[in-house]
Amino acid sequence: MVTILGRGVWGHALASLLSENKKEYVFWDRKSPIDPKSMVIIAVPTQAIREVLSRNKKELESATIINTAKGIEKGTNKLPFEVALEVLGKNIKYSAMFGPSFASEVEQKMPTLVNLACLEDSSTICPMVKGYFQTDYFRVRLTSTVSAIELAGALKNIYAIASGISEGVGFAANTRAQIIALAYEETISLCKALKYEVAENGVEGIMGDLVLSCGSSESRNFRFGKLVARLKVGDALGQVSSTVEGYNNCFSIPYFQKKTGLKLPLANFVFETISDDRPSQVEKNFREFIRKS
Repeated sequence: MVTILGRGVWGHALASLLSENKKEYVFWDRKSPIDPKSMVIIAVPTQAIREVLSRNKKELESATIINTAKGIEKGTNKLPFEVALEVLGKNIKYSAMFGPSFASEVEQKMPTLVNLACLEDSSTICPMVKGYFQTDYFRVRLTSTVSAIELAGALKNIYAIASGISEGVGFAANTRAQIIALAYEETISLCKALKYEVAENGVEGIMGDLVLSCGSSESRNFRFGKLVARLKVGDALGQVSSTVEGYNNCFSIPYFQKKTGLKLPLANFVFETISDDRPSQVEKNFREFIRKS
């Protein structure tokens, strides 16, 4: 049995894959206990992970966990795997499945390729997890490091905002490509500075997800960035009307810059734009930034 924590569009897309493979699943009801013998998918927003894990700690300590939430916890600057280790202990069976995968296209059975990684001590569960989700249209490629793909999955939300800002001020494909290249460089540099292994077979969870989120208005972060080019941040968030993880994640950029001594100019530009919250200055500031990059 698989328990899906989260009833959003991604939770339902994952449920469609389980149905395709004839695997039984249930959506978690907060009033019901979680079966400790089940496979548990985290499909709630990153900011809710600690609460959900803490509330169900006893059951989840022995469960097989697959995280699909992309983000950084506000206040602690921790990735989902770090939150899980802190709450549930070092012996958890934990994996992360990330990659370029809009939920609507998964449900439409469009070809999709993602990465699956497991914590070192639970690497034996990866083939089993893969078997639950892989179909002839949804392909799962194993990779070796949870930390790098979770960090990349959080950062791409920030860079998608930058790409949305670029389109919002009137730029097009050339500038988007420049943003993606800068974003990739920053992502790899930060992974290395944090000593997160960047595996060659992890390109889907790093570059693939970055390209998808930075290039499509289906991305909530991209839409938010496009709105920020002309609206106050609060109004932009209201128009998107669903979780914009990049907004939450950008507040961790000063922490990572200080921790590593790295400069992350593009991510920091997004952080400063959101913090400044002056739509009238966004185009001028972006033009100056991109010209110097």
